[in-house]
Amino acid sequence: MYDYVKMTGDTQYIKESWDSLKRAYEWCLSTDANNDGLMDNKKAGLGALEYGALTGIETDIYLAAVWVRAAFAIQHLAEIAGQKSFALKAAQDFQSAKKAFDEKFWDEENKFYAYAFNEEGKHVKEISPWNAVGLMWNFGSPERSVRSLERLSSSELTTDWGIRSISNKSKYFQPLNYNYGAVWPFLTSWVTTALYKHHMPIQGYSLLMSAVRHTFDNALGCITEVFSGTNNVWPQEAVSHQGFSTAGVVLPLVRGLLGLDGNALKKTLVFAPHFPADWEHVSIDNYKIGKAVFSIDYIRSKNNIVVKVQAKNGKGYKIRFAPALGVGTQIKTITVNRQPVPFKTHSSAQIVQPAVDIPVENIPMLIEMDFVPFVEILPALPQTRVGDRNRGLKIISIKKKGTKMEIHVEGISGETYELGVVNTEIIQSIEGADLDAGKLKFYIPEGKAVEFVSYKITINIKEYIDTVTMTICYK
Repeated sequence: MYDYVKMTGDTQYIKESWDSLKRAYEWCLSTDANNDGLMDNKKAGLGALEYGALTGIETDIYLAAVWVRAAFAIQHLAEIAGQKSFALKAAQDFQSAKKAFDEKFWDEENKFYAYAFNEEGKHVKEISPWNAVGLMWNFGSPERSVRSLERLSSSELTTDWGIRSISNKSKYFQPLNYNYGAVWPFLTSWVTTALYKHHMPIQGYSLLMSAVRHTFDNALGCITEVFSGTNNVWPQEAVSHQGFSTAGVVLPLVRGLLGLDGNALKKTLVFAPHFPADWEHVSIDNYKIGKAVFSIDYIRSKNNIVVKVQAKNGKGYKIRFAPALGVGTQIKTITVNRQPVPFKTHSSAQIVQPAVDIPVENIPMLIEMDFVPFVEILPALPQTRVGDRNRGLKIISIKKKGTKMEIHVEGISGETYELGVVNTEIIQSIEGADLDAGKLKFYIPEGKAVEFVSYKITINIKEYIDTVTMTICYK
């Protein structure tokens, strides 16, 4: 209901539905028997899993996440409905639930948000992707969330065709078991979106494409419900045209890769794309927020991005422009219709993201951004076929440390892999790989047969002085 009103501006529907919303929310509150700020599985009904050994718990992280999101949403819905005192109480519920989420699920021993905790508050120490639901909504702390997502990006969970529902190292793992090992595009959508929301677009794009490819491997144009956790095949009972599997493409594509969001009530459009560094041109048409309709044309060259925005009924809106570029990139200027505008820059382990709020006044609107480029790694795209086992390269992390870029990956022992890279002219030297025709080529050391092995590549960057700005740059 919150997403609906945010994108449509239909406040009347919220007012007419308030009694139902209020009853639903109060029922959720009634399931918190131990007063820890979170719903309890035993009173709420089943959460993430529908059967088996891991259902006898106090609260699982999926149920907790959707409850925290509900507490966040109801305060805004209450304000729309004119229920101010209810909104204030819901805001307190949200803060209490969000705090409990971060504190009660974080497993310090494994550096991971745990699947669940039992009645004694002890963690159910299963490594599963269900924590990605809350991470997608930024309910965990940034550092803990990134560490959890790096674990999910490993071969333990990530296959060339999607995310396993539980670690293949778990004693409960069964590759064709719906809840305990199979690959769901449904779960893949949340992990992919969480990766994008935490600015890990290299991993996010590879996982997104693992879902996209399924539109061509069974019923054409459809994405099958579930796949094996060890081979790229689907069980006979899998529904070939499954709505929540289609979300495995739509959700991370729109909110992650394209970085589109909006708010009809606040008249805001967000365009925060996380495109691969070698994408030169993207066109987006007919993105609707309320009665406004936006179209965006994006062009990237070596050191410049040009965006043209068209809008219908866009008067009074603001555009939040926040494209993600590789970490180390230096943003020089942003102009709107040839006029310079101030901007803020956010940096994370993998990306640099300038952000500027632009009133929609003169249409078409021309946004231009100049930058000093840095080395950027391109996503790994495993070429999996029906029946294949998991063999593709897994990128765990990319981190810049001074003039060095460290890339941590996993690959099959004894195999040779390639990674695309742009702006190679500013590379001084490479440890752990050879540079050949714009690609990093490297060999994973021998180990147990068909076993994934951790591997590190270090890229050393040249230094130079930019005489215009008199700052240290890398080239």
